[in-house]
Amino acid sequence: MKKQIIGIFLFAVTIVLLTGCNYKKPEYSIYAESTHLSVINTAKDELTHYLSHLSDKPVKKTQKSDKADILLYTVTQLPNSIELSDRPANPEEFVISTINQNGKKQIIICGFDERAVLYGVYELIEHYMSRINNSPWVDISFDFERGAGRHIDILNEEISLRKVPFYKNRGIHLDFIGLGAGAMLDRDSTQPMDKEIWKRWSRWGARHRLNFITNWPYGKTNWWELVPDSVLEGATNFSPDDLTQSIDIRMQMLDYTRSFALDPYLMNYVPGKGSNEMVEKFSNLFTYNHEKHVARFCYQQPGLWEIFNDVIVSVTNLYPDMEGFNLRRWGESYPCECDFCIGRDTELSRQLLINMIENAKLEREDLKILLSGYADPEYAQHFPDYVTCMIKWGNDWDPSPDPGRSPEYLRSYGNKDVIIDIALPAEESFPLGLIQHTHITEGILKHALNRDEYPNLTGFAAGLGDSDIEFITELNYIIFSKLIRDPEFFDLQEFVNAYLTNKFGKESAADIQESLDIQAAVWSDFFLTRERGGFEFANLAPYSNWARFGDLFVSFPNGGKYAFEWLQERSDDELNESLMMINQLLPLQMEAYTLIINTKNQISTKSQIIYNDYLLQTRGYLSYLQSRKAFVDGLLAYRKGLKEESLTKIRMTIHFNSQLVKILKNKPNNVGYGDTGGNIAEWELNRAIEGIEIENNYLESLMHIY
Repeated sequence: MKKQIIGIFLFAVTIVLLTGCNYKKPEYSIYAESTHLSVINTAKDELTHYLSHLSDKPVKKTQKSDKADILLYTVTQLPNSIELSDRPANPEEFVISTINQNGKKQIIICGFDERAVLYGVYELIEHYMSRINNSPWVDISFDFERGAGRHIDILNEEISLRKVPFYKNRGIHLDFIGLGAGAMLDRDSTQPMDKEIWKRWSRWGARHRLNFITNWPYGKTNWWELVPDSVLEGATNFSPDDLTQSIDIRMQMLDYTRSFALDPYLMNYVPGKGSNEMVEKFSNLFTYNHEKHVARFCYQQPGLWEIFNDVIVSVTNLYPDMEGFNLRRWGESYPCECDFCIGRDTELSRQLLINMIENAKLEREDLKILLSGYADPEYAQHFPDYVTCMIKWGNDWDPSPDPGRSPEYLRSYGNKDVIIDIALPAEESFPLGLIQHTHITEGILKHALNRDEYPNLTGFAAGLGDSDIEFITELNYIIFSKLIRDPEFFDLQEFVNAYLTNKFGKESAADIQESLDIQAAVWSDFFLTRERGGFEFANLAPYSNWARFGDLFVSFPNGGKYAFEWLQERSDDELNESLMMINQLLPLQMEAYTLIINTKNQISTKSQIIYNDYLLQTRGYLSYLQSRKAFVDGLLAYRKGLKEESLTKIRMTIHFNSQLVKILKNKPNNVGYGDTGGNIAEWELNRAIEGIEIENNYLESLMHIY
């Protein structure tokens, strides 16, 4: 019997060996025309990567179109042998369809251009993900991990999809990314990873069907670092070799961005602020205010115009993969006050900008220009029609859900395309993070659903920063990207529910969403409110680092102290009005915190890090409100002569502040979850802690007075 079993086994092995050479494991194959277009290569790579995780079969690339399961073509590449009646007819438009060729079932992705082919790849993957997850509200970022390992047969259904993004211009700008030489060479201690951040957001932007990206260096103007040293003869502290090396890296970054179908813009201020080396080397270009210790560009100097024209021409020729310039008038903080310039800063900066643009366009006719910052209609009307104006949402980053741009206002830009620029979730951020997760929706939908009223509104851009509570940051970004490419069919609440279900599980998603909604309301009524009945509640709140808000987390660590001093100058009526507002909001914040606490046992290990971060945030703002209530109570008691009660309230203020310090010390400075990978700088946490400790020292001193 034993010999018989061995014989059968050996016979089976022999059969397998004899037939193995003819056996081919089932697989999916992808075909695309050979092309020099790097975007098509990216499309093949991305489809292979994602599909291999959503299928139980290997995914390979093939050189034979008749053998392929998925075909990738642009309209101009499409062979006559393929009958596709519904061809894409507009830029970025794609068609996905099931076809039969010679008895073989195939899926074709046909795009109007190569970018549309890549968009079609992402759409197809999300189509499969929606089948796997049984939900129409999927996203290639946060849902992909959940879908991996749950397989689908891609040829098991007939597919017919046709899409084109709603808005023509859909972009992002990266806050505080200078792309200067120090960052390229990892020698900039404040931002050593610019190139990695740029590449990460290039991938993210492509996967979310955005089509342009720009840096946004704020005060770190770096015209002088984008060109070889010979152009400006020593205007930086970098050697010619350093500049050449950094230029090579920057070129690679722009090429990488192009391969993901994003148009890269290089952003700079005009005229901006000269570097120390620039001021020393070209002192004739500046006037110097000895009282304020500021060197200012002087428009009267002919050399100024020559240098700026030389720089923009040099950058234009150096970076062929650059789509264009994002130029912003900036210098109003440092206007020249000589007899020629005084009172003419706006006029002269406009002339300089137009002169630079015209010189750059002579070098590259296809070069595009974004005009940001002071791009109001009166200023912008002097510029050529090919300039696209990028204007701020609302009144200087007002956190209103409506950008407040009327049809009449937008039409006053004439024939120029207009992009509304949004800060997500707000321009400035700080260690506790921002709660808002829906505040952009109302305004974007208002404009999108009344498209005929806004003929020159061609899109939106979002300012992205890593510093925030991570999952809310990611949620904001994904909502934004989905909304601007498909606003007519996007259901915000259903999507948020799907997102939170994926992050935290079905059992806790509803409670966490309710908590988010409550805290969004608290922010709207307190933390983000500039005025209520003439009383500036924002002076009590950590909104931004702008001094006029008198907030806790300002650039100066004495911010909280100043806020308390400001409170002491308010009348009793104003303080009682403030107290009434706080008393309305405290129970809401407590409810939001309780909802989170009650979901603790339902959270999976995978989501524990971001859950803990959100828990700390929710508890932190509760402590913050409790601190402000205690202080206002104590101040009113002091004015009534109730000494012991006022001292008790100040001790409570110190106690709640100390709780806040503990929360900040326990807050992770790098959450790193999902595509966006939220990051909070250690210096930001330390600055906040220092500010609260100074505040408590100030309160201790008040106790001696009281």
